[in-house]
Amino acid sequence: MIRAVVDTNVIVSGLLFGGIPFKVIKSGLAKNFVWVTSPNLMEETERVMRSPKFGLSDREVRVLISPIFSITEIVIPVNTLEVIERCQGIIEFLNAPWRENVPLS
Repeated sequence: MIRAVVDTNVIVSGLLFGGIPFKVIKSGLAKNFVWVTSPNLMEETERVMRSPKFGLSDREVRVLISPIFSITEIVIPVNTLEVIERCQGIIEFLNAPWRENVPLS
């Protein structure tokens, strides 16, 4: 079965606005692929969902993301890169769960 890391932006967009990102979420919840994530991506998703620009309560955030987090395979990346402040997004992507068994050499 395919294992996939779903970006925080896809999750937020799908939950709040629908469209193709919502289809990705529905497919993951239907277990059409193994949804892989890491603690860092889970924290990022919660942080973004709690942003004042979305106006969601803590309860609403929990209700929206709990079904997703309940079916994910949580992995801890074996190798991580040091943070370069102006490249934070790129570093988070490179430290994503899909790198769990990929050497950095």
